[in-house]
Amino acid sequence: MSLTVYDDYIAYSRQHFEEGLIRGGFTESDAGWRGPISHSGRATEVLITLRSRFPFQPPRVVPVELDLVPWSWHRELNGSLCLIAEDDHDGLWWTEASEFVEHITAWFERADAGWPDDRLDLDLDRYFDLSEDARVYLYDDLEQHRNGFVRFRPAKNDVMRIGTGTRPAKVSKHSKDRFGYVADLGEVVAPPRTWDDIAALIDPTVDLERRIRDHTVAVLVLVYRRGAHDGAIALGARVRIGWRGARR
Repeated sequence: MSLTVYDDYIAYSRQHFEEGLIRGGFTESDAGWRGPISHSGRATEVLITLRSRFPFQPPRVVPVELDLVPWSWHRELNGSLCLIAEDDHDGLWWTEASEFVEHITAWFERADAGWPDDRLDLDLDRYFDLSEDARVYLYDDLEQHRNGFVRFRPAKNDVMRIGTGTRPAKVSKHSKDRFGYVADLGEVVAPPRTWDDIAALIDPTVDLERRIRDHTVAVLVLVYRRGAHDGAIALGARVRIGWRGARR
């Protein structure tokens, strides 16, 4: 395929998709294509944007009013809908606007029904930014550390190994140990996205926010459960109560 044919195909695909949106009642704005999705006797306004790699990358869909649509495991960190799995890219079917809108409608209808027969993935890491700390944090059975303080010590090959311990009053400036806490969130219905979400699921008597501000907790390991499955994620804590997922 020549570059000219390739460019023509991309231009045609975008125009064809946008014309389909117009027929479906969508209008173009500076932010994207805005229109209603009818489901369960009501309608929700969404914004559809064609990303740079369209048609080889599906459009992004975000509710116009982010918090009017319940947050769930089927939404991304930025609020967009999780519509297409990585293994569902055959045929670039989303280039047909009518079929894509039907897929959005099905998403809302399943959300209204409470996601029946949902696959319980342990992918809480998708809801946090990747840490700038390139070291790998290793932990074994976390049951012995559950709701307790831990100490990560450096090992070979940029590995940090978990152990029990709290940060002493004085720490050598040459020490590369990092101190943390293992918190049990229990059954997580919707993924926490902010510190307030996390704090609401943690024992308040531990006063983790103060410990983070005092630099006595630098790593927070969250243990959570979805159905019969247990998961864990290590987060790096920052003084301003921001969170970045640690590598694991």
